[in-house]
Amino acid sequence: MSKGRGTRTTDPLGPLTRVVRFLWSVTAVLVAGATVLGAVVGAVNGHPECFRTDLPVVHRDSGARVSEGVRSTIEVENVCIDGPTALERVFGFLDTAPTAFGSAIALLLLLVLLEKASRDGIHTRGTAERVRRLGWFVLVALPAATLVEAVAVGWLLERALPQDLEALALLSQWDVPWWAVVTGVGLLALGKILWTSADMREDLEGTV
Repeated sequence: MSKGRGTRTTDPLGPLTRVVRFLWSVTAVLVAGATVLGAVVGAVNGHPECFRTDLPVVHRDSGARVSEGVRSTIEVENVCIDGPTALERVFGFLDTAPTAFGSAIALLLLLVLLEKASRDGIHTRGTAERVRRLGWFVLVALPAATLVEAVAVGWLLERALPQDLEALALLSQWDVPWWAVVTGVGLLALGKILWTSADMREDLEGTV
């Protein structure tokens, strides 16, 4: 609505853009940055290289018993390698870094998408293309990042255990992010819809 000297328009994407910018800052600085800093500090100070696995590495029997009909299992074990080599340091870094950096890049792509959609408009080919680009990244890059982490953990397990592990056991370390698959496909579909909408908009503008 117009009051006084003119009309002031509000950006409907503004609040969401500010939230995404905040989340990207937190992810880039606190998550990805902390991952790099932790790896550097651990290498400089000679800390053990630790990683987590859901495979039964050590069989424990503390003597504790649960009630009849109750079962208790250890879901995740923390394994540490004392005096790791440089290559083990690298694979230890790859245990967590890909997802952290992948999430930061995905949020950056989303931030650029929102900022340019706010400036150029939603129903444009540029916006549609950026939505599709984000969809492909989420669909391919994020599952690939978790696969790299699974391979890194599997390699570290091979170094940490005296016995060889089966390929299926190592593959079980891969926790597929199905949310990324569903979200990526949804973004690709949305990008196609926006592309069609942009074409219809151009056709309408051409007939006016």
